[in-house]
Amino acid sequence: MRLLFLATYFPDPFHPSRGNWALEQAQAFQNAGDEVLVMVPTAWVPRWMRLLPGKIRNHALAPPHWQVEDLSIEYPRWPYYPWHFLAGWNRRHPSYLLRMAWLARKGRFLRRIDEFEPDAICAHHTLVNGQLAWMIFQARGIPYFVTDHEIGDLLAAEQRREIADIFRKVGKSAKAMVVVSKAMQRKANTLFPELPVKTIYNGSSFPATPSMDRPPRTEPVIFSCAKFYGRKDIPLLVRAFDRVAETSPGRLRIAGDGPDRAEVESAVAQAGHRDRIELLGLLRPEEVRKEMGQADIFALVGWAEPFGVVFLEAMACGLPVLLSEDAGIAEILEDGKTAVFSKPRDRTSVEKVLRPLLQDAGLRKRIGEAGRMLYREHFQWASIIRQYQDILTREAG
Repeated sequence: MRLLFLATYFPDPFHPSRGNWALEQAQAFQNAGDEVLVMVPTAWVPRWMRLLPGKIRNHALAPPHWQVEDLSIEYPRWPYYPWHFLAGWNRRHPSYLLRMAWLARKGRFLRRIDEFEPDAICAHHTLVNGQLAWMIFQARGIPYFVTDHEIGDLLAAEQRREIADIFRKVGKSAKAMVVVSKAMQRKANTLFPELPVKTIYNGSSFPATPSMDRPPRTEPVIFSCAKFYGRKDIPLLVRAFDRVAETSPGRLRIAGDGPDRAEVESAVAQAGHRDRIELLGLLRPEEVRKEMGQADIFALVGWAEPFGVVFLEAMACGLPVLLSEDAGIAEILEDGKTAVFSKPRDRTSVEKVLRPLLQDAGLRKRIGEAGRMLYREHFQWASIIRQYQDILTREAG
């Protein structure tokens, strides 16, 4: 099958870690025998704007195409700008600028699509690529399905009729509206009972490493990896670790960056045990894998995590994972057996479950091995992608 894969949060040569899970999914389709073309619609800006900072520079640097192993990725330019100075307009009129961008580049998009002749379209997120898939469907009749990863978009649809109308329009013609947790499906079913919503959990391409005893050490290592913004709650993890460090051994290593970096740095600076906390900055995927291979615990206690592929990556490495009980991936885990849950936004709860993990190597090994087995048997992309292929075979074949 020939599959057109639409995504806007996707790696490029200058940002190889951005949306790496989307790259892995596209590769999983290809590894399963599909011919895949990835298109990443990118805001058009003049090349000279690469001298400017921030998102404008990022878009100016984006290449026209990129090859990752055998996967072809294209970055077609269009005049759609999801930037801060247009954010208010986009919130009020979530389809207007996108329609204008489509009209401006419709001919180029369709010529490339006609060259590739896809049998189906996989679109990431309803509010941009889902709309783009719908417009391609109107022009060429190519069947499509959409995968949504953020419950925030559904909450926005609950609050605003304009966004709800987009979900209804895109969903009415879609072969499936895929979400990545049952919690998201319940919300979608409540809002849009007429739409074909289906849950397919995310997967990971991390190899399930053989079970092994980590070298004994006096200070077990906690590793965390996330974009620094409110929902990830990195400062709460820092404060919880600082309290636990008063009576327990351990070190905390945090990879990532983002708009809340100042808040994270402030939490570290105020910690009494800041000498046992290290901010690693942004890491490439292979560097994250190395950190996980050397750590003893993975912790990310943000609230309302839609799924969290990084948890699967940690499980693949045999790490016990500490997460909030409202995370989407908590639906497939069992507290105290395949993971450890804390209450969201509750530092005391994080302290309570983190302390025994730091103090008991046997507990760490037992939970880590159970999580690794669960991942190996059910949540590698090679297994997950079959559920998507069922949609494609049934609806587009």
